[in-house]
Amino acid sequence: MSMISIIPGISPPASTPRITPPGGKGDGNLFLDSLKDAMADVTDTQKTMNTSIVDLQAGKGALHETMINVEKADISFKMLMNVRNKVLEAYKEVMRMPV
Repeated sequence: MSMISIIPGISPPASTPRITPPGGKGDGNLFLDSLKDAMADVTDTQKTMNTSIVDLQAGKGALHETMINVEKADISFKMLMNVRNKVLEAYKEVMRMPV
């Protein structure tokens, strides 16, 4: 852990990850919580992008910062949509399984 703190801008996680052993009793909402967190992060990224665009239009922001924020929002949204599509594919696959 000491190696990570040496690199600027990278810090260890604030809390330990919740890991449930195979066959163990988990709360069942770990994936749901992760998905909600990811959606909140995408929303925050899009809000930052919108603010950056408005600032650029008002003459307060820099073009390169705005473009970086737009690309971050685009990439995070595409990733969230890909996760959604994979979850839907997995659900459909489970539904096709014979009982």
